[in-house]
Amino acid sequence: MEMLDLVYKLREALDKDNCHPKHENVFYVSDGIIAKAGTHVRKQIEFESGKLLFDNGIKVPEMYSIIKSPFSEKEWFSDVFKDSWFVFMQRLDGIPLSEYSGNNYENLRLKWVEELKKAQKLGVSLEDMSDENTLVVNDEIFLIDFEHAYIEGKHRPKILYE
Repeated sequence: MEMLDLVYKLREALDKDNCHPKHENVFYVSDGIIAKAGTHVRKQIEFESGKLLFDNGIKVPEMYSIIKSPFSEKEWFSDVFKDSWFVFMQRLDGIPLSEYSGNNYENLRLKWVEELKKAQKLGVSLEDMSDENTLVVNDEIFLIDFEHAYIEGKHRPKILYE
């Protein structure tokens, strides 16, 4: 999907308050895409960490792009998100590992630890990673929420977009 299309879809999602029931900063942009709002630094960290993890075969949502709110000057736009940045990423429909009660729980827990070890070998610290922000999708584990990650050797994320 082109960037302009994503922006239009984001506006529709914001207009309709089409957000995740538990996370008001996560918007359903299209069938396979969400936009997650937050501060510049946190979204930059999430985008860079997620992209690095995905590009190295770790089970995470694919990161598509990051933008500064294109609506900050619009009167209709909520003050809550005027200065936000948005990360567009793959939408995964699953349940948190913490809520999973299937027969495969122990095996999934081992896979979760394996993914965390792979991330650590890449130099990505996921200190706040828990089974709450790990999704089970079709008996596969996916790590989510990297806004508090730390990439070894980086003190602050580089600015990709202003």
